[in-house]
Parts: sequence; structure tokens; C-alpha cells
Amino acid sequence: MHSVRLQPERLVLGDVPRVSFYRGGKRCPEDFCWPSSLRAALEYLGDRQVGCRTFALEPAEGVPYLGCSYALHVVTSGLGFQQLWRPADWAYADDVTRMTPEPLGPFRHALEAMGCSYDVLANPATTNPLARQGALGPAGDEAAFRTRIAASLRAGRPALALGVVGPPECGLVTGYDDGGDVLIGWAFFQDEPGMNDGVEFEPTGPYRLRDWFARTAAVITLGERGERPPLKDTVRAAYRRAVALVRTEEVNGYRGGLAALEAWAQAMEDDAQWPDDMDVRRPRYTRHQLTVGNVAEGRWYAAVAIAAHAATCDTIAAPEHLLAAASCYARIHRLMWDVWGVAGGIGGDDPKVTRGTTPEARRRIAALLREARAADAEAADHLERATA
Repeated sequence: MHSVRLQPERLVLGDVPRVSFYRGGKRCPEDFCWPSSLRAALEYLGDRQVGCRTFALEPAEGVPYLGCSYALHVVTSGLGFQQLWRPADWAYADDVTRMTPEPLGPFRHALEAMGCSYDVLANPATTNPLARQGALGPAGDEAAFRTRIAASLRAGRPALALGVVGPPECGLVTGYDDGGDVLIGWAFFQDEPGMNDGVEFEPTGPYRLRDWFARTAAVITLGERGERPPLKDTVRAAYRRAVALVRTEEVNGYRGGLAALEAWAQAMEDDAQWPDDMDVRRPRYTRHQLTVGNVAEGRWYAAVAIAAHAATCDTIAAPEHLLAAASCYARIHRLMWDVWGVAGGIGGDDPKVTRGTTPEARRRIAALLREARAADAEAADHLERATA
């Protein structure tokens, strides 16, 4: 029984940009759900302070134009520098709330960098342990969620939700129907079999889902925009957090940063972890190749943003160190493609699993991961010098 039935019975914001895996038209790939969802929400709300070259979104007068808002959010959230690995544990662990010591940190830092006020409401009944423990914010029941989402939509602002469709990653709530019994929006996993049970679709493409509350770990609603902090202060703080993240050896029970890259390399070259059994190798290789993708995308967009910051933040000391750090991250991106290349390319089909898990292939992969680790350490040194 729902104690709040929303009026009007249906409310939908039209033309909110879609977030998705490789279904966003000519937009560059955006595989990190949180920064992509934030980019889409702020773009809908008329953000012109960062921009997007692809869609020619011009900045406000007098505001430095960076050319990629997604890249900025990847940097300020910390996702461009993340890495986790727990030895002998092949479960996927790279969701946003585990990445930093503070579960809310990647959300808070990215929002504050854009001058956004916000509220977070967590679902204590969710299967996400962080939401159950209240680490994502104060708890609320379904009535509170309905009220909060409806208020955001009435103000013309999409809500940012963790979960709804698929794992507790971020997507957009752009409307509701049947008095709140049905949520409407965009989710990265809405077209993924096995993750979209019960999902129906609006004629224009957004998902429709009943019984959504149990699948929703938290909702983030945006308030009035305040003045955006100076870019030089935003990126300096982000780079200092990045240096700490890279050099932190333990994060939420996982190896972190440089230690995680070494633990990953050791796991790849450890013959005992790769028995002659495809039912074991297949999911382990999938975990490996998804992690390759996360590192490749994070470091590439970090390189894009940092190179732009070097050209626009003229008060940052030693911009040559920013360019050197960007070069290191671009090199890591290239190394991740080399890792995929050991197995013949991206993907986890059985032929690639077979090629990519031979002893020779795994040792080659481990060597490439250690090259990436060295480049990551060098990049952190440059960021430290640039922000001294």
C-alpha cells in the first residue's frame, strides 16, 4: 500500500537527453553512469558552463570553455583515477560507492564542482549494503521517495536515481505515471536482458517500471544552482584527491590505486587462479576485461580534461606538469587497448577467453598492467607538482 498518490496522475519531462551504453547517437562513449547522468541532467537544465564540442554547447560569457563536461565530471568525481582489486575475489566491484573512502564522495565532489545544491535520500530496504547502513544519506520510505521525485519533476528537474533498472548505478528519472506507481526515465541497463525484468517502454524510448522502490538504492535531487566555484580551485582539489586515491593501498576492504594494479597483475599471472575449466575462466576473464574498459575510459577522459585545464587554468602552477600527467593517462589508455589485443580485441566470447588466458597471454597482460601502474605513479607525481 502506497501512502502517497501523486497528482497529476502523470508527469513527464520531455526531451531529457538519453543516457546509455553506445546508443547516444554521435556522442562520445560514456560508460560511467554517474558522470554521464549528471552531464545529461545539467545539459537539460541549460548548462553552458563547460560545453560539448560534439553538440556545440557554448559556455556562458567569460567562463573557460573545456569542450567536454563528461570529462570534467569524470575528474571531479574521482572515477578517472579509480582502481580496486581484492585478491582471489573475482566479483565485479567497481561501482561508484566503493571507489573512495567516503561512499558519497564521488557524487558530492562532482555536484559541488558545478555549484549544485542537492539532497540524497537512501532506501534502507535495498540490497545495497551502503544504502542500508545510511552511508548514502538519510533514509526514506516509498512515500518519501515519491514525494521527493515529484517535487523535483514539478520544478522541471530530472531526478538522479541509483538503481531502478539494473544494478545500483546512476540513471535519470524523468517522469511518473499512475500516480507514482510507475517511474519513467533513462537507465543504462534498460535494454540489457537479465537486468530489465518488468521494464516496459514509452513510445519515445524511456523505460516504464512498476514496483520500482525495492530496486532503487537512493535518489539524488537537484536544487537551485549556485555560483560555480572557480575552475582552478575545482581542479586543484580534484587532483589532490586523485593523488591520495592512487596512493591509498586499502579502500573499503579492497586494494586500491597502485596496489590494486599490482594485485590485478598478480591475479592474471597466478596459474592457480586459471584452472582448465571454462566455467571458471569465463567469468574471471569477464571481470578482467570489464576492468580494462573502466581503466581505459577513466584515464582517457582524465587526459582530455587535464590537457584542457592546462590551457585554461592559467593560475595553476607548473602547467607543464598537467600536460605530462595527461600524457601518462593517454599512455595508460593505449596500454589497455594492448591488453585487449593480447586476446584479439574487446569482448569475452570463448575464443577470446581461450586466447587471453593461456599462461603466455596472462604473463604478457601482467607486464602491460605493470607498465600502466608505472605510468599511473608518474602521473600522480606530476599532479602533485602541478598543485603544490
